[in-house]
Amino acid sequence: MLLTSVPYGFGQSDNTNITLNAIDSIPFKLTSYNNIVVEVVLNKRDTLDIMLHTASNSVSVVREHSKKIQSIMWDDSIGVGSWGGNGNSRYSTGNRLQISQSTFEDIEVWENKNSGPGTQGKFGLDLFEDYVVEINFDNEIIFLYESLPSKIERYTSCPVIRKDNLLFVQGAMSIDGIIYEHDFLYHSGYAGALLIEDVFARKAQLAKRIKITSEQELKDSFGNPVKIKRGKIPFFFLAKTSFSDVNIGFFDGKIGQQRMSILGGDIIRRFNVILPKDRSVIYLSQVSSITN
Repeated sequence: MLLTSVPYGFGQSDNTNITLNAIDSIPFKLTSYNNIVVEVVLNKRDTLDIMLHTASNSVSVVREHSKKIQSIMWDDSIGVGSWGGNGNSRYSTGNRLQISQSTFEDIEVWENKNSGPGTQGKFGLDLFEDYVVEINFDNEIIFLYESLPSKIERYTSCPVIRKDNLLFVQGAMSIDGIIYEHDFLYHSGYAGALLIEDVFARKAQLAKRIKITSEQELKDSFGNPVKIKRGKIPFFFLAKTSFSDVNIGFFDGKIGQQRMSILGGDIIRRFNVILPKDRSVIYLSQVSSITN
């Protein structure tokens, strides 16, 4: 999907390779599914490709691949919930995870059925809770800092709303010439642009007011099926940038299946991002590859 961004009063893009005070630089690959994939070593033995999932607060591996992991000992399993329902997940405590030059001890690892295509698991921003985090899409590097880098002067800051330890940012949608301000979960695990929660979709009558372009069945982390309708809205606004002809999805069916709206990878990848330690704001700078 192609989105056209038109910045107004936006900071310059940051495509420098020189980051003087970073304590670690973690290479990643941005896949065709907009997943941020890094290589990790589990317990000094197993090398895995896992994705950074900004709406997750745990480390997990895919069930199919967990059979090949020799270094992990599973402790027990419990029932957990996800998009489409509930499922059981095994977990393992006391693990060691190495990412680039950084090592994390006593890590709890969970088992899920699904992750991003071609990945063997995922991890959340909580792994970097002691650091300032920069996700630089120009160079495909995650930088970790002890303090905010001076480059944030060239970024636009947006307040972050914290709900249940998840990060939300405010955007605005234009539908039939009416502007709707809305909170969106910052969710790098969702490949699309926008996914709208049920209550808003029903109240705004999205099924009637936008042209439906497709319908698709997705599966959550535990294999539960969820059906989604897709269409387009003329404009979406975020951090002093407008996007035109934006893909939007919503669930059509029982109310309560999708309880929050999502800002997905197809928009996330268009901004270099810096998050302070307290995650109280998010600093955004448009990537250099975007055509104005």
